[in-house]
Amino acid sequence: MYLNFTFALNSRIQRIHRFLFLYECICVYLIHISGSNRMASFSDIQSDAEDINKLLSAAKTGKWDVVWQILGRPTRPRKHFLINCIPENRRWGVLHQAIWWNNMIIVKQLLECAACDVNLRAKKGISEIGQTGGKTAEEIAVGFKRTEITELLKQKA
Repeated sequence: MYLNFTFALNSRIQRIHRFLFLYECICVYLIHISGSNRMASFSDIQSDAEDINKLLSAAKTGKWDVVWQILGRPTRPRKHFLINCIPENRRWGVLHQAIWWNNMIIVKQLLECAACDVNLRAKKGISEIGQTGGKTAEEIAVGFKRTEITELLKQKA
């Protein structure tokens, strides 16, 4: 029993360390391409990881005010680099969730964000329209018969 618990704990710790290492590499890269000389600290990384979870929980429940608090607005970006994140425990990103909610206004605002990737593919999963894994935002919009949103996404692709 003790051995199994220790193994499970060590396995979880290793996954957390791998995630933090990968996230730190991504942050260093983003800082590098943005031209900043400032390195992200561990607390920055931890804060961003928490914001990613808050961001996607808010998008999933349609709390767009929370989404904008985290991302900032297209004209005043705060953390736009988080817009395309899909953590391990989620299958869709923010844009996919806006499509599910059939919220054309939010989709338009998200697409105004320079970092928004219309070609971001959903992770493996099943929804009301069947398998959505590997599908782009446009393909998900087609599946949900979101005609206006589909047309908008075609223009942006």
